[in-house]
Amino acid sequence: MTKEPTYESVHARLVYWEKASTRKCLHCGEQASEWAYDHQDPDERISARGAFSDKKEHYIPLCVSCHRKFDSRGKCRAGHPFTEESTYWYRGYRLCRVCRKERARELRERRALRG
Repeated sequence: MTKEPTYESVHARLVYWEKASTRKCLHCGEQASEWAYDHQDPDERISARGAFSDKKEHYIPLCVSCHRKFDSRGKCRAGHPFTEESTYWYRGYRLCRVCRKERARELRERRALRG
């Protein structure tokens, strides 16, 4: 029986295949340092850490700065759009109220199970 790939296992596998630092950033041309998911996979997977693909052809080499800009294109890691109602700021970071509510609900459920 094969396990379903996780966000963490896919990212570990990407580094195993090839380090992003061997490439140039696709956006600015500087030395890349990270692999970024291009969000083009029709079989996209979703995890608590965000969307990902288990196919290496859906990853592009980016520098840290370009990767952060690319990932924050108006959505949180889970894909919820950043709107006036769904966004709050904490210590300079833009955060998602929808994700915060989901995490709080999950925490309440875990605490209720413990008794």
